[in-house]
Amino acid sequence: MNRTIIYGLLSIFGYLSFVSCGDEDVNDPRGTSEVPDQIDVNTVRIKDLSGTSYIYYERPNDRNLKYVQAVYTLTDGTERKFNASYFTDSVVVDGFPKEGEYEVKLYSVSYAEKRSEPIVVKVHPEQPPYEKVLTDCKIEDTFSGFRFISKDEVGTDLSIIFLKQVGDKDWEEISAYYTRKSNSLLHIVRGMESQETKIGIYVTDKWGHKSDTTYVTVIPWYEIEIPKKNPLWKNMALPGDAEMHSWGSSSHVAVEKLWDGITVEVAGNDAWNTCYHTIPGKGLPKWTTIDLGAKYVFSRVVFHWRGGTASSAFGNYTPKVLEMYGSNNPTMSGEWDDSWTKLETFNIVREDGSQTPQSDMALTANEKLQAAEGYNLDFPVGIEAYRYIRLKIISTFGGLDYTAIGEMTLYGQEPGE
Repeated sequence: MNRTIIYGLLSIFGYLSFVSCGDEDVNDPRGTSEVPDQIDVNTVRIKDLSGTSYIYYERPNDRNLKYVQAVYTLTDGTERKFNASYFTDSVVVDGFPKEGEYEVKLYSVSYAEKRSEPIVVKVHPEQPPYEKVLTDCKIEDTFSGFRFISKDEVGTDLSIIFLKQVGDKDWEEISAYYTRKSNSLLHIVRGMESQETKIGIYVTDKWGHKSDTTYVTVIPWYEIEIPKKNPLWKNMALPGDAEMHSWGSSSHVAVEKLWDGITVEVAGNDAWNTCYHTIPGKGLPKWTTIDLGAKYVFSRVVFHWRGGTASSAFGNYTPKVLEMYGSNNPTMSGEWDDSWTKLETFNIVREDGSQTPQSDMALTANEKLQAAEGYNLDFPVGIEAYRYIRLKIISTFGGLDYTAIGEMTLYGQEPGE
């Protein structure tokens, strides 16, 4: 017999043996027309949270089960559906407008999209986030504005709107905060006069719910932008201070670029010659010493990163950790001695509280806005007045041994104010 024919027959015989004698599940396709088994109601457990309920169950041992569907209906007839994969043992239902008792129907759904008869369970979600963040919030006066502090245990998408009373009746929006699933909520509203002001705050969520407006009265603390000219800030250039980078035929990038007033790229000034840029290869930490020309009590410092664009925010050469020091009689040798007082260690954090570089996580809308307006860092309240400061860069987001900063602006008060 021809050898080719023999090999062909052996191949066919092997295949037939495999399909007939192998695992019986190999040829048992999913997606039959049968209705899958119900969930056993006795296995159901409920965990209720703010505006949300977790429903746990034992998954039916049915190969035709594709997913579990939870459905509830509001009093206005709105029906909401939530699906959970075959590979999990729970389904999350949320979007409840008020705390209370709700009936939820649980269906087993087949690959042919056929549903079993439902089982009915009762959930008791707690006060929903769009209300609870106002119930739990704190409002604190601060320099030139106020702080809004709250929490959202389930991390929903909320819009928190801040209003200011103008005259006796009119209100105007002064700020909006989009939480983006954050658990710890902090928003600072700036640019206000140091006078008693009535504030309104309300919250909306992705389901279209809107809270009542909460009203508070704030008295922002007096604050000025510390002038960079008259008197002029001066680079002390003490021994050990960071050297600035230069490349090609370009002129040396001066320390004074840190306070030249240019926060964005402009015509004729690209990102490189409008920024403070230390020399690569020299290592970190590196620092710069500045004479402000007079004593001030610092309230906050604002940084615009290189070029003032979102592309630099949390970027490779952008500071990740930095320190600020103050002195009124610095040692001219440049030593780190007791003539310097540490004012604060600042961790540059993302909106979610992490220090994830932009290369690993895209910027949020709030972070893009922050890059344009400047990154605010608050000093501790009650520090002394200082004339000389040191900016010390500890690390960068890319682990690089140099840094680049577009602009630094200090705010605070003159002593005695």
